[in-house]
Amino acid sequence: MHMNISIEENNWCKVKLMIILRREKTDKLYSLDLEKGLGHAVAIENPISADSTRIRGSCNGLLCMLFNLKLLYIWNPSTRECKEVPCLPPNDDYIIEYGFGYNPDIDDYVVVRISSCDPRKVLVEVYSLRRNSWRTISTVFEVYSLHRNSGRTIPHRIPYTFEKGKSGVFVEGSLHWVVHRPGIKYGDVFRTVIAFDIGRERFRELPLPEYGTRCKSIEIVESGGKLYMQRYLVETDSELWVMKVYGVKESWTKLFNIPAHLSGSLLCIKRNGSVLLKGDNLDVILYDPKTKTRSFNHIPGICEGIDDARTYVESTVRV
Repeated sequence: MHMNISIEENNWCKVKLMIILRREKTDKLYSLDLEKGLGHAVAIENPISADSTRIRGSCNGLLCMLFNLKLLYIWNPSTRECKEVPCLPPNDDYIIEYGFGYNPDIDDYVVVRISSCDPRKVLVEVYSLRRNSWRTISTVFEVYSLHRNSGRTIPHRIPYTFEKGKSGVFVEGSLHWVVHRPGIKYGDVFRTVIAFDIGRERFRELPLPEYGTRCKSIEIVESGGKLYMQRYLVETDSELWVMKVYGVKESWTKLFNIPAHLSGSLLCIKRNGSVLLKGDNLDVILYDPKTKTRSFNHIPGICEGIDDARTYVESTVRV
């Protein structure tokens, strides 16, 4: 099939950051070459004219874009080719989350839409690019008991609450979201990460490390094909962790602390180990943990704050 392509995830020279700037009338897009530095951001024409633009996923050079909170497009910013996804009726009373990924078993790209107001009312819909159609799937959550050394499934229910506005992160054939455990009020016990296996169409909880310290929130990103987690500690620094072997709890490794005064959420990790952060005032922060140096807002021509951003790779994947 024409969509099948081999992407070398560690080919860092092809990795770019798509940046969305909120403007008064229409959002503006920039592409930033991560290896050339902050001075090489290039303006890119938005695939459609829209008041609001959001990125809801990135996979193999394709971006899943949400315009005006209702129009979905799959877009290759390298070739400028795009395809509109058929509209679904809105669920105004629900939290709606999206994810975008690839199923190599059937060579198909999929969009996942999750509508949820509580664990008892979860609607999961999957769009197939190959079929150009949506379908509703049965919700199945897999639970593994270490004490019993066995697993069981919970049908028609996801025992967690999704965080509003957080799109799924695609790693190793699964989409990942940070979720809340109902009834628990704070910290690591409150938040966890669940994964949706695109091929098997089942949810499961991802094993997280034993931290030893409490935190107030966590965020996850993909970089170089691996899952990274940023833990915001209580009234102090944040920590950056990486899952070196996917699915193996013991492979979680703490890399370094990000100073509290930077107070930025992780955008991506560069090949040299430095990180790009989105600051609380929507600026760009480049932090080098080796030298403990930082720089701010050095993207020429960009005076507005960053509203959304996601990494992607240059590719010729067709849509």
